[in-house]
Amino acid sequence: MDSEANESAEIFRLVAWAHANQKRLIIYATAVAVVAGGYWLYTWSGAHHQRMASEALSDVRPSAAPGTENRTVPAEAFLKVAEQYPGTASAGRAVLLAAGALFDAGKYADAQAKFEQFLRDAGDSPWRVEAQIGVAASLEAAGKNDAALSNYKAILDKHPSDATTPQVKFAMARLNIALNKPDQALRLYEEMARVPHNDSWSSEAEIEGRELLQKHPELRPPPVAPTNAAPAAMMSAPAAGKAAAPAMLSTPATPAPAKAPATGTPAKAPAAGTNAGKP
Repeated sequence: MDSEANESAEIFRLVAWAHANQKRLIIYATAVAVVAGGYWLYTWSGAHHQRMASEALSDVRPSAAPGTENRTVPAEAFLKVAEQYPGTASAGRAVLLAAGALFDAGKYADAQAKFEQFLRDAGDSPWRVEAQIGVAASLEAAGKNDAALSNYKAILDKHPSDATTPQVKFAMARLNIALNKPDQALRLYEEMARVPHNDSWSSEAEIEGRELLQKHPELRPPPVAPTNAAPAAMMSAPAAGKAAAPAMLSTPATPAPAKAPATGTPAKAPAAGTNAGKP
C-alpha cells in the first residue's frame, strides 16, 4: 500500500510540474520539431539536388546504347551542368567530362586547366587518377615533354598498382623516346613484358621493345664470352701407366695419319715406352 501511495504522489507531482512549466515544455517540443524537420528537409533537398544533377548530366552525355548516334558533346554543355548544380558529385564529373571534350577539340591548355580544377575541387574522388593523367596528357599534346614525363612519373610513384599503370608506363616510354632516352624506354617495355599475365599490354610491350632494339642495336646486352674448356684430347687421354682404351686395341697395325695440330702448336712425341702403332 505504501508503494502504491508513493507512486501516486510522484505522478501528481509530475502533473503539477508539467502544468506549471507548460509554456516551457511547448517551446522545447517546438524547437525539437523544428530541428528534426529542418534536418529531414535538408537531407531530402540534398538528395533531390544530387538526383537532379545526375539526371541533367545523363541528358547531356551521349548514349552508349548500341545503334545510337555517337554525337560529340561540346565542353560548354558539361560546364553548364556544373554551374547549375555546384557541390554535387555530378558537377565534378561534368567538369572532368568538359576537360576531356576540350582535349578532344585540341584545346590542350584549356583542358589542362579544367583537369586541374577538378583535382582542386574533387577531394577523394575515384576519378582523381584519371584527372592526373589528363593533366599529363595535355602537357604531352602541347609539346611540353619534360613536364609531361614528370607528371606521369609522379602518378606512377603514387599509384604503382593502379589499373592505369600500363597506360602510364607506355606514355613514359613514348616520352623517353621523344627525349632521346631509348634506354629508359626499353627498361619500361621490359618491365611490362615481364608481367606474369598474358594480356595485351605485356604483348604490346614485348613488340615495342623488339622494334626499339632494331632501331638501337647498341642497347642489346653484349654476348657472353664462352669459357675456355680443356681440349677434348687432353680430357680423354689415359693416365700414364694405364692400359690404352679398348678402341685402340682393336685398331689395325697400320697407324692412322697424324692430324694437323690446332693453332699451330707442334704435335708432341709419344711418351717413352709406349707401343703406339701395335695392335
